[in-house]
Amino acid sequence: MFEILEQGKQYKQNSSKFWLRPMKTIEVVVVVLIVALGTSLVLDYSFYASNQQLSSSFNNLNQSFYNLNQKYNELAGLNASQSISMTNEPIGLNLRVAMNTTSLQSGQGIDIVISETNTLNTTNTVNASGNWQLSSLNLGPCTFGYPVGLAIFKGYYLYSNISTAESLDLYQPGIYYYCPAGFFATSFTFQPLSAVASVNEAPNWSSSLPMTYEVTASGYWTDNYPLDYAGVNATFSNFQTGIYTVVGGDEWGQLVLLHFVVN
Repeated sequence: MFEILEQGKQYKQNSSKFWLRPMKTIEVVVVVLIVALGTSLVLDYSFYASNQQLSSSFNNLNQSFYNLNQKYNELAGLNASQSISMTNEPIGLNLRVAMNTTSLQSGQGIDIVISETNTLNTTNTVNASGNWQLSSLNLGPCTFGYPVGLAIFKGYYLYSNISTAESLDLYQPGIYYYCPAGFFATSFTFQPLSAVASVNEAPNWSSSLPMTYEVTASGYWTDNYPLDYAGVNATFSNFQTGIYTVVGGDEWGQLVLLHFVVN
């Protein structure tokens, strides 16, 4: 019994001497490496965790901005103005587009009026330009002589991205419209402070027209048959639920936008 106790006492003394004695260089290096490795693992894990948390925060923030932008677009459509105008000061012409509503039910129609008015109190002759910002602007079949045009786009568009959008076909495609002979204007002579102008065609022909036109639309046409020249396979669809963009423009480069909502 006493021998076992004595052996235990001796072992304890030897162990204490080991930890109390000065450590050899190799032992110091090993301890430092162990501490450094442990610290590195802790830092790596902390950085990984922080990075994951930061990435999650950015994703949540992006989603919030996306939701906010969607809501803004909806509200912008719901609270849109019913009219808008723009004046081309150098040539003295004012382009105006007005709608009878900014909100309608599917199946209902919307009335859109576009006009070009002389802002000068004198007769104003303006040369034809052909500087249309959008090629899809028009007033429908057999509407010759007008320097203005309209288009409707499905979706919420702004000036910055309207050129990338595809307009809806408001008139049956491919159908044979029996229009009178067309003509190309060389200039327009507007009466003082008026939307009435003489459409001038070389050499000496002119016709007086009110530079105001109304378009009524309740939907659009689609035709997936490219060789359907008569348009017999074209189908008509009412405006579906969503936001729509109305664009008006003239051949002198003016462009105005409005929005309406279909519920």
